[in-house]
Amino acid sequence: MFREEGSGTRILMEKYFSEKGISYTVNRELTSNEAILQAVKAGLGMSVIPMVSMRHELAAGEVRIIGAPGFPLQANWQLIYLKNREMLPASVALIEHLKAMKEEIVQEWFGWLDHS
Repeated sequence: MFREEGSGTRILMEKYFSEKGISYTVNRELTSNEAILQAVKAGLGMSVIPMVSMRHELAAGEVRIIGAPGFPLQANWQLIYLKNREMLPASVALIEHLKAMKEEIVQEWFGWLDHS
C-alpha cells in the first residue's frame, strides 16, 4: 500500500526502492497514514508510514515493524513562508516559540521513538 503520489512518505519510499533496485507494483493508493494503518490492521498488506503515525498501535501490539537495511528512512520538515511578505506578529511568535522550545517539543512528541 502506498500513499498518494507527491506525498513525502511516497517520495521517500520510491527513492529507497530505486536505490536498492527493488521492483514494486502499486496495488493500493491511500491518501492518509490512518487509512494505510487501518488497512494493515485489517490484514490487507504492509506499507511504510511514519513511526509517529502508529505510536499507539505499536504500543498495543496491533502492528509491528519489520526491520530492513536503511530503515528507518529519515525526513526533514521545513517551516516555510513567503520571503517578500511581512509576517504577522502571530507568525513571528510561533517561530520564536519553536526555536526556544525545540528540544522540549521533540522530547514530548517524539522522545518515545528512542525506545521503540
